[in-house]
Amino acid sequence: MDVTDKVISERREVTRVRGADSRAFSRLRQSTVTADAIDQIKRLIAAGILVPGQRLPSERALADLLGVSRPTMREIMSALEAMGIVTSRHGSGTYITSLSSEVLARPLTFVIDVNRGILRDLFEVRILLEAGAAQAAASRIDDETLARLATCLDDMRSATDADSLLTPDLAFHQLIHRASGNRLILALMESLRALTRQSLEASASAESARRAAVIEHQAILDALRQRNGEAAAAAMRKHVENARDRAEAADQAQSSQP
Repeated sequence: MDVTDKVISERREVTRVRGADSRAFSRLRQSTVTADAIDQIKRLIAAGILVPGQRLPSERALADLLGVSRPTMREIMSALEAMGIVTSRHGSGTYITSLSSEVLARPLTFVIDVNRGILRDLFEVRILLEAGAAQAAASRIDDETLARLATCLDDMRSATDADSLLTPDLAFHQLIHRASGNRLILALMESLRALTRQSLEASASAESARRAAVIEHQAILDALRQRNGEAAAAAMRKHVENARDRAEAADQAQSSQP
């Protein structure tokens, strides 16, 4: 396709998206265009107008729809890509990502890499949310979920490295979040899932840490089987506190290595 054909094609796309699709977009004021464009695209995703995997209109078409220059549009798309909201595919275009918690949390993992002190903040959030989730789950959990928790625990017992431990470990916690019946806790903990895994990888490499994690998860499961909310919350709080201590010790050990 030569330059003339490409221009004609993009003009046709602008004309096309000025139809039904264009009603979803509104032209922006120049003063806050980048922030406004990001907010607008987030709203379109929340409303289901833009969905995971959807191909966006071309840069030229989007710039026309939003009333911004193409250099500004490139800045907007770069910001959205850094946030994990869109991804560029060479020769194909720009697409909405899967919007999974792992993808959206990638920018936050960099925060932990450059500011290890934030690990304690992460674990404090986990203590607050997960102890409450365990307490709520105790009165709502069903036998099927208890059986699935036991399966996760069996998989943890047979783990031989960090990866084989953390997959059933995180699944165990997710089952409790769901059993709590609180959709906000579930959503918040899902958003922290990638960060939580990263924070535990170093410590979970040690066999002693894996054994301790199994014992702590068994205590949580025992309390849930007894439908004892206070005991479940206490066991979860103790586990997350211990996990924090193990993670910080592993982090300090790594930092002291030449």
